Amino acid sequence: MIYGRTAVRIRGTFTPTATGSRVDYRLELIPAVLWAVVLALLVSIPILVGMVWVGYIPWQTLALTFVIATGVLALNGWVSEWQARRLRDHVGSALNALMP
Repeated sequence: MIYGRTAVRIRGTFTPTATGSRVDYRLELIPAVLWAVVLALLVSIPILVGMVWVGYIPWQTLALTFVIATGVLALNGWVSEWQARRLRDHVGSALNALMP
């Protein structure tokens, strides 16, 4: 069952062992989403530079926006990794509970 679409896939393997199980995972970014982000950047940067050039946006506001966006992206990556580790640990403990 699919509950939503994201730009990140979590792929992994579950290997039973004598003492329980082993869970290995990796995070993958979906290429189409990455290309959409690149296209959005290529379109938006000239527009933003033009808006600064004609005076609609002060350059300080634009710089602050880029700093905030960078911080939010880093936080998003950290939360995604944390969620993947929690999922791995949960699945591992669920599999260990099933193994006698």
